[in-house]
Amino acid sequence: MKSTNTSGENEWFPWPNKLSCTIDILMHLPCSVFSQCQVDLLTWILHINGVQDVPSVRTLKTLEDGLQKICGIETLPFTGAFGHKYYMNSFADIIRQEMANPHVRSQLHFYPEDLGKQLNEAFQARRWLKEMDPTQLTPMIRLHNQDFFIFEPALLSSGQFCIPIRWFCCGNIFFAKAWPLRAIVNDTGSGWIVEGHTEIEISQMDLLVSFKNWRISESTSVLPPAHNIIGIEKTCQTGVSLEAWTLTNPHEGNRWCVLADGARVVSFPIWLYCDDTSGNLSKRWNKHNSFLFTPAGLPRVAVHQEYNIHFLCTSNTAPPLDMLDGFVNQLENAQETGIWAWDCIDKEKVLVIPAVLALLGDNPMQSELACHVGSMGKYFCRVCNVKGYDIQDMATNAEDDQTYGNNDGGKSEDQEFVRSEGEESAHAQKKSKGKGKKETMNEMREHSMTELKSMFTMASSIGNQSKVKDKKTSTGLKDTFLEHYLDGMAASYKKRCGGNSKQQGLDEFTQELPENVYSPVWRIKGLDPHSDTPVEVLHTILLGFVKYFWRDAVNIRIGKNKIKRELLEARLSSFDTSGLGIPPLSGHTLVQYAGSLVGRDFRAIAQVAPFVLHGLVPQECYDAWVALSKIIPLIWKPEIEDIDAHLTLLETAIQNLLAHTAYWTPRWFNKAKFHILLHLPEHIHRFGPAALFATEGFESFNAVIRAKSIHSNRQSPSHDIARAFAHGNHIRHILSDKEAD
Repeated sequence: MKSTNTSGENEWFPWPNKLSCTIDILMHLPCSVFSQCQVDLLTWILHINGVQDVPSVRTLKTLEDGLQKICGIETLPFTGAFGHKYYMNSFADIIRQEMANPHVRSQLHFYPEDLGKQLNEAFQARRWLKEMDPTQLTPMIRLHNQDFFIFEPALLSSGQFCIPIRWFCCGNIFFAKAWPLRAIVNDTGSGWIVEGHTEIEISQMDLLVSFKNWRISESTSVLPPAHNIIGIEKTCQTGVSLEAWTLTNPHEGNRWCVLADGARVVSFPIWLYCDDTSGNLSKRWNKHNSFLFTPAGLPRVAVHQEYNIHFLCTSNTAPPLDMLDGFVNQLENAQETGIWAWDCIDKEKVLVIPAVLALLGDNPMQSELACHVGSMGKYFCRVCNVKGYDIQDMATNAEDDQTYGNNDGGKSEDQEFVRSEGEESAHAQKKSKGKGKKETMNEMREHSMTELKSMFTMASSIGNQSKVKDKKTSTGLKDTFLEHYLDGMAASYKKRCGGNSKQQGLDEFTQELPENVYSPVWRIKGLDPHSDTPVEVLHTILLGFVKYFWRDAVNIRIGKNKIKRELLEARLSSFDTSGLGIPPLSGHTLVQYAGSLVGRDFRAIAQVAPFVLHGLVPQECYDAWVALSKIIPLIWKPEIEDIDAHLTLLETAIQNLLAHTAYWTPRWFNKAKFHILLHLPEHIHRFGPAALFATEGFESFNAVIRAKSIHSNRQSPSHDIARAFAHGNHIRHILSDKEAD
């Protein structure tokens, strides 16, 4: 912690002395927050015990403000689209601190990595490696004192020509996906055709001359000018068509090359998280919606450490999408011009491009972020178009119902839900009237935007409120950001009489609306909220299936049978947990308070349940428990040697769990989580091991936010909590730099 300053002036700089330094650190420890009254008491105790130069609280606040100006995070005021005022810490400032932090920067990865079938990290998964918009990835590599940017012509050592479109690495060697270039020379001039219908792979050893050097090199004078791109060939229904080149200004090259002016440019994807938590210590609920993030380029072992979780904003009045609007404004500005930062490893200025890799949260929050109606809707999945039954379906498919119904031709409640979950069956696809077919990510995003615009168009005419409501039901879409304006449009003409007068009032209200009335999530470049909200395994598995099954086993299967309860408690308490890496279990607590357990309790229960429940529950229930316990290690597997083999095992285990659960009782399928689980293998393939997008670290961070709220004066929670985290950030930054020295 001590400075290495040898001049003798102040070894505790930027604090005036050791006491000020230690008290300031004590005030901002994340898990040990002090209120102003407590700090007053602490300084008083030090003073009466003869400690010299004890700073007052006022002096400490002045010191905080000074440090904040030197190396702090700016807290920005926002007025949301709905009129709520809230404060958000500067996203750009946090990224600058991360790039200047030796502990973080040394672990960050800026390029996707291709290790074949091995999958351990987010930057090795398909989303970052193959799916992300190339303009959001690191656009360049520096080789032989040359900068090779994507979408710029490059000369290869083989004498061929290409345009790199995506950089990635394999070990210490860089590779690129590229489009070949074909020279055209005729009477009217010469230029290059980009063969966009063909993709090749090149390595860094193949690169010879960059676009910048090509333009000024005399050895390439016999070639067509590098900047003369005639167009790009693309595959179409009639064959190949030639289209205009629009990805760059051919004369300038990649726009990031122009903005960086010789500096390196790197990409900085993040995991963005949103959740609600109470700002009170008591049981009285005081809802605070908060946004947090972690750098996605960190390795798995570091990504969810509290040290690497960053606070953006919180509010007890502004809804999540209202605050997301403020974050997206910051993100768009940063993606337009980049964020200048100091790279403490390479000792140079770099230009950083931020991007959102995925949106994390529990299932209700992810549904809200995805503009989805929620798990209680007919279209109960935010990822796909599977749907449950409605009256019209049952009426028009009576013949099929007899197949699945009871002996008297009716259909039980349990059987109905079995069929609603069977999205892969031909019957379910037939009943969904085309909704069951698998859509691509872009198609789902475009379809959602089309439907939301249709709702707004309907609401622009009087008398369509019921049609708008039916539209939400029939599509499974509910944009809570748009809802605010739709409610205002409906209320704008309620007190008017006559159709013309009502329409006039509605038109006047509509003209005053902002340009964009849709959720800001649609403005996040390269993000599809349907597919980029990965299955959250904490709430879906531990606080989902394990919790449901355990409560059922204790409260129903065993119930009030005193002998069985005592036997279950004894088995739990005597279970040898040394091989599981968890502390001994308290059988009485796990049984007596089965309805009040938390994630870590269910994590232990999932591992021991097949052993302690044997003989205490019906065989069908026990088989479902065994199937559930088999799936847990596959989901939380931290390093995947062969992704194809692993996903095959996982998919088989999931189907086995669903089969045993259905055999036990199909009533479990009232829970939408049993369907959501089906999307987990795909999300592991796209984002990496499930532990990467689990939210235990974020959930634990809620306690830090609650502590900041409790120890504030409650007058302006959003501002006070944001400022408290901003002060904590500058202390983290200073101490990390000093420790590195």
